[in-house]
Amino acid sequence: MQQRKLDKISTYFLNHIYICISILITGLTFNGLMSLVPIIQGKLVDAFFLRDSLELILKLSVTFISFVIFVQINRFFKRYFVRLLANKIIITMRSQSMKNLMNMDINNINAENKGDIMNKNLGDIADTAEGIRKVTTEIFDTIVLMLSYSISMLIMDLKTTIIVFIFIALAIFSSSILKKIIYKATLDYKKEFGNNKLKTLTMIKNELYYRSLGASENYQNNYENNLNNLRKKSIKAMVFQGSMEPIYNIIAMIGVIFVIYLTGQKVINGVWQIGTFSAYLTTFILVANKASKTGKVFNAYQKAKVSWERCKPFLKQIDMKEKYNISGNLKLELNNVNFGFNDNCILKNLNYCFEEGEIIGISGKVHMGKSTFASLLTGLYDYTGNIYVNGVELKNIQKNETENLIGYAPSNIDIFNSSIKENISLGKNGDYVQAAIDSQLSVDIENFPQKYNQIISHSTANLSGGQQKRLAIARAIFNYPKIIILDDPFNSIDSLMAKKIFKNLKTNYKNCLIFIVCNQKDILELTDKVIYFEKNKHCLENYKLLINKCNSFKLLMQGVNE
Repeated sequence: MQQRKLDKISTYFLNHIYICISILITGLTFNGLMSLVPIIQGKLVDAFFLRDSLELILKLSVTFISFVIFVQINRFFKRYFVRLLANKIIITMRSQSMKNLMNMDINNINAENKGDIMNKNLGDIADTAEGIRKVTTEIFDTIVLMLSYSISMLIMDLKTTIIVFIFIALAIFSSSILKKIIYKATLDYKKEFGNNKLKTLTMIKNELYYRSLGASENYQNNYENNLNNLRKKSIKAMVFQGSMEPIYNIIAMIGVIFVIYLTGQKVINGVWQIGTFSAYLTTFILVANKASKTGKVFNAYQKAKVSWERCKPFLKQIDMKEKYNISGNLKLELNNVNFGFNDNCILKNLNYCFEEGEIIGISGKVHMGKSTFASLLTGLYDYTGNIYVNGVELKNIQKNETENLIGYAPSNIDIFNSSIKENISLGKNGDYVQAAIDSQLSVDIENFPQKYNQIISHSTANLSGGQQKRLAIARAIFNYPKIIILDDPFNSIDSLMAKKIFKNLKTNYKNCLIFIVCNQKDILELTDKVIYFEKNKHCLENYKLLINKCNSFKLLMQGVNE
């Protein structure tokens, strides 16, 4: 069966067809039978007015109460199923959206407003699901209910109904006219909301920097101005979304004059009893009230449409049919690769070839592109040219989620509020104990009360800097990935332990290609080759040749040992 596309609204209804059928049954039952409530109530009023028998009055009373209870039970289940559908939509959308974010090209991530990314994946998905819920609810509670009431009114009095429905139609027409204005106001607010999120993140991140420049007050004033702009757009959107209903209600309720006059004549002439009159008047008021709320349908639709269009690009499914098979002896080739750490440091024409079993050091002074190059080898940083893994472009491999190819330990590790075991394995099956042994983390784990089940905090308060680094190494080498990339892994680790870890890597990971970013002489001299980055320059040699060939590298190594 062909997989349904998650960037189409219909998919979410088709994927939960049984819930939708339940909504349809309970919705039609509730809203279809609601039109009979005023009629039964009118008959009960007539029974009292005409002083019918107590038995008939009791029978009508029991019928009325039972009917109302039955209708309200269906209302309860309709609302339950609608909310259940909305919750399932949120779960599916967030899961797919996060999956796509994790596989998004770095170019697209950098091009996106970070506030917008947060908004699209938190706010917009929730707003879309809530919009679908409201539209679905209002279709039954407004449109179906209005049709039900209208049929009831036409049966009771055709002429009066046709006359008063002119005003009902005017109220609905007014609602539809304003939907474009509502859409624009909502879209403007959403954009400003995303921008404000980005500005908030920037303010928090750079507050100390602003203070050091003595410019904190200026930036704070600028932020306040942005907040005021957001408030204005928010108020405008809210006015158009919710404050127009009284106007629609006034237009629709003009018809009550004709209802009272025309149907009142029928009561005076004895054609209708007072109960029938009250049933018709009640039904008209309910129809007029619902007509004034058709704006809610348009509002809910427009709000959902704005949010849907913003989060829709994050819901496109990646074609997973084609899986690249990286087999055989690993070969990593850089073909005319260019990348830049910043405008002042652009590295061009990297043409190197690496094979499994090699341990490659990555060295250079600060801000020469070492960590950027490490990120580049993961596919997380953009580059021009080609990086081939056994003839397959690295960017394509990342998009198709080839598992267990790359293990990466960034310079700053994220630790989850979970067990050491889970922090190493990240929920995957494998030998986490061996990874801890090879990273020398097992030495400390044995001293923890709960061993591998010891809960560690995302605040890292219960781990030292060296333990965090070794945890990062354990996570990177877990399950023997073909390419292991370690960014400054031995920082905060003493030289003796660093050498033990290096020895374990060389002995137990012979079938892997390992890259180590560091400037430690006693580590680099153990590597097979070293890539050395200078400003806009690079070279690849073994350690001894590089020392003799490159004076700046020699000076760097001397500085490390001073």
